Amino acid sequence: MEMEKSDMQLKKQIEKRIDEYGYNLYHYTSMSTFISMLNSRELWLSNTGTMNDRKETIYFIEMIQKELKEYQRNDFFDKVYEQISGHYKYAFCLSTEKDDVAQWERYADSAKGVCIVFNVEELCKCLYGYRDFMFNKVFYNETVGESKYFKILKKYFETGQIEIYKTEEELIRFLLYAGNLHKHSSFLHECEVRITTMNNTKQYGIEYALKELGNIVKKVLILKPDIMGHEKGTNFEKLIDKVIIGPRSQQNIAILQEYICSKGFYIMANNVIQSECPLR
Repeated sequence: MEMEKSDMQLKKQIEKRIDEYGYNLYHYTSMSTFISMLNSRELWLSNTGTMNDRKETIYFIEMIQKELKEYQRNDFFDKVYEQISGHYKYAFCLSTEKDDVAQWERYADSAKGVCIVFNVEELCKCLYGYRDFMFNKVFYNETVGESKYFKILKKYFETGQIEIYKTEEELIRFLLYAGNLHKHSSFLHECEVRITTMNNTKQYGIEYALKELGNIVKKVLILKPDIMGHEKGTNFEKLIDKVIIGPRSQQNIAILQEYICSKGFYIMANNVIQSECPLR
């Protein structure tokens, strides 16, 4: 009975995500990072503090603080900012946009890398049951007046009562998570969807490691789909529907297919295509 209930919940979650994002999501990256993913059969979540948006997480918090400045609760927001460096700092970034010229340029080694086409259903299966992980779209709001967190904080500052959350600490934790999913409108074209963490803790199939990325060593959060998705019938290869070679890449398709085959990914090798983006 419990198994049937779990299967039904997973089915509903998959249907919801496909309705929101479509059947596929796109991850633009360098060829070297893609090869490292193949060799390790892992997904690497990057520290958001090293990403190209210098206002990661902070942007949303600052907007709410500005809107609620009349309450003069700098003491509360000081606690929030103290927590930012230690929470919600790892994310795997995807996009609903296929063959997007701006993302080829920005994230895929000036369009010489690849775009990995992920299967939304298989991603849901892999993440299902891991409650510390969230799979959500990014919002690009210019105002926060309609945000539930704005309303909760406004009432808290007025009455001292916290709705939904049990403690101030829990409210701050979810506020920071929300901050990780709100970005400045100048990033709107990226149409981003993120896999991100609620807590930076280890679980079965998840660990931290130091990896060389872009000629520097970074700390990353590693997901192991072969372990995480085993009981739900998915694995690393099933997550990937296609691999698109960048419009400026000189990579020979047949040679890349042969390399992918040598790693045991025969289905993936048959789904390597060239970008249709006419970027010179």
